[in-house]
Amino acid sequence: MADQQLAQPSNPMQAMQATIQAAPSTGPIAKDSYDELFDENMRLRDFHDTTVPNIFSVASMINDCVDMIKIIEERNLRNEKFINESTRLMTQVQESMAAREATIRETEKQEYDNKMRKLQAKHAAEKRQSRLEIQSLRQKVVRLERRLMDNSSTRM
Repeated sequence: MADQQLAQPSNPMQAMQATIQAAPSTGPIAKDSYDELFDENMRLRDFHDTTVPNIFSVASMINDCVDMIKIIEERNLRNEKFINESTRLMTQVQESMAAREATIRETEKQEYDNKMRKLQAKHAAEKRQSRLEIQSLRQKVVRLERRLMDNSSTRM
């Protein structure tokens, strides 16, 4: 019945009267109450307008960090494979050197050992650096997630 009244009126006054009759009566709204509701509505709109872009921004930063972590982890795997292959080759070379050790002068052997130590030290330093980068990025993700939670809770 109320739906028919809302659909049929031809002028705005009839439509307003039909709406008033169809709605449950709550009584008139005081101007102070209306102003408070209006102000609260505006605060909620402002909160929504500022929070949603912030949430998307933080989520995007988190995704970027996760992508960077994946890239670094892949690089670490490649470095580890390279280190393993280098170690295997170094072992083969050392075994070969042991067989020919009588013919190799002591200084050449020391130079070789120094180069291998430097190579291992370089790869170890790269691995440590990669781990530090991953740790830093994970900490950044945690901070960004905490910031996201803080932003969400303080805006409410």
